Amino acid sequence: MRGEFGTSLRDHLPIRQAIASHIAPTLELAILGPAIAVLVALPVGKLRVQGEQGGVDDVAGVDAGVGVQVGAIARLAEAVHA
Repeated sequence: MRGEFGTSLRDHLPIRQAIASHIAPTLELAILGPAIAVLVALPVGKLRVQGEQGGVDDVAGVDAGVGVQVGAIARLAEAVHA
């Protein structure tokens, strides 16, 4: 057991090198994605809880439904692409 992952069939590069080149963008997305979601969700959630009726409430309700659908579509597209 040497700890070698072999060579990529697509890029013909060592797998270790392929993984290393994707670590930084992956960590960036893993940290910034939830951070941005929280920064947007907290103020919008506060406005909805306070009973503000009108534009913000309508947009927040639609946005929540769309967000769920976009996530599901993205996961499906990723599964099909793999």
